[in-house]
Formats: sequence, structure tokens, C-alpha cells
Amino acid sequence: GAGSVMLQVNKTDTGFEAVELFSLAEVGSQIHQPIFYKDHLYLNNNENGRKDGMTCLGLDGKVKWMTNDTEGLPTFELGNLVMVDDLILNMDGRSGKLHMIAPTDTGYEELASALVLTSKLKKYWGPMAVSQGKLLVRSQETLRCLDLRKP
Repeated sequence: GAGSVMLQVNKTDTGFEAVELFSLAEVGSQIHQPIFYKDHLYLNNNENGRKDGMTCLGLDGKVKWMTNDTEGLPTFELGNLVMVDDLILNMDGRSGKLHMIAPTDTGYEELASALVLTSKLKKYWGPMAVSQGKLLVRSQETLRCLDLRKP
């Protein structure tokens, strides 16, 4: 329930100081870090039980878009997202579906999706990892390695 805050850290003669640039009570990611890309932050906005979906946030604190603004788009819940080759891979935390998204500040642009995990618990909250063209994804019960390289 803490929301989000943007801080600027400055070096001073005696150490460092933090200056608050903005604070948002209604935007935040409960588990996973946001992605910073080309002057925007991308996150799964699920602070305090909210399900506003994937959100694009400007560095001025203004929300550019949320996936819940349009009916039928995923909310991603507590899923994780990672940047790979200028694309965002976002795991839907409830369905186990992986979405490939073009990072743009003008709206949600999904390029592809695939169901990659299944589980009785339906909690796909694990962090993803990328190494040498391979993506590791997991549920509470399963670990998968997806080869992202071209065949």
C-alpha cells in the first residue's frame, strides 16, 4: 500500500541527498521491479490489490496508459516482466501466458503471446531470467527454459 515515489539522488560536499520528484499512491508494483526504457517506466500496476494492469509511466509521474483502460486486455496481476532485445516479455501472473510487447508510450502493443506455464495454484509470480538467448520461467511447480534464438 505504499505506492511509488521517484527520487533524485544528488552528490553534495558532505555526501548525498535525495529529493522527491513525485509520489503516486495509486501506482505501484507489489513484487517486481519496473522496466526503465527510453524515458518511461513499464510495470504491472498491482499495488495494494489493484488490478490496473500493465502501466506506462512518464518520468514526470503521469500515467501514459494502463491495460485495464481497454476491455479484453490482460491485467498481468503479480506477474513479472523483463526486457529482451528492445521488447518486453510480460508473464500474466494468473494465466501463465507470456506476452511479447512493443515498448511504446502511446498504448499497449502486443506482438505475440503463448501459454507457457500451467499450474493448479495459478500463481505465476516468479522472476524471469534471460541468458544467452534463453528465458527461464517458473510457476510454483514447474521450471521451463524457452529458447528465444532464431532457429
